[in-house]
Amino acid sequence: MIRAEASTTQDAPPANIRSLGADVSALVDDWIAKHGRPRRFERGFTTEYLNLKLYLARHGVTFDLASNQCMISRGPGRPKTVEWAKVWQLVDEFRRAEGLEPILRGAK
Repeated sequence: MIRAEASTTQDAPPANIRSLGADVSALVDDWIAKHGRPRRFERGFTTEYLNLKLYLARHGVTFDLASNQCMISRGPGRPKTVEWAKVWQLVDEFRRAEGLEPILRGAK
């Protein structure tokens, strides 16, 4: 039977493990310099279909999916079939007007 003895001294970490304390902040600073700060969204915000449908409805826009196609309507009349990119642009238009972070990266 082999008994492991408890070490009373603090052992040094193995040679293949190094401390990342200072390195992590350098990596984070480097990433921010290359990509900009991470975007922040309000709590509970998602880009799921039902969430976008409710969000657009609050702005007077009807949004539906039919046969995997996006349909948008502002008021009476036939809905317009659009690509998902147009839906994101429309949502970003409203979000920017409200002073919120846009969904699409790089949208100004």
